[in-house]
Amino acid sequence: PALLFTRAEVQFLFQAPLTRHQLVHYKLIRSQVGTIFGSVITTLFLRPGSLAMGWTAMVGIWVMFSIIGLHSIGISLSRQSVAKAGPIGLAKQWLPFAALLGAIGVLVATVAWDWR
Repeated sequence: PALLFTRAEVQFLFQAPLTRHQLVHYKLIRSQVGTIFGSVITTLFLRPGSLAMGWTAMVGIWVMFSIIGLHSIGISLSRQSVAKAGPIGLAKQWLPFAALLGAIGVLVATVAWDWR
């Protein structure tokens, strides 16, 4: 799970008067430290031509890593929600499945239309 808290975090943060919203924000901000460190290391290995290109590359890599991290957190929370609700939760997720089936249908129709 993406929002896994350590034992120390559970002991100190869950006893504090914090809302769930604030706990999620804490986890997101804490993940940014590792993301920024990873983007700096990646930029050093890529060795851009100039200092300006280096900053641009580092910010771009940081944004990309942040988006991937937020996406994995969203997937984790969505999976936990569906697993907790059971079959009813899966039935409530009809829109993503319909969008996926629609995209596959458009792909199949396009390939069938242009097939020679």
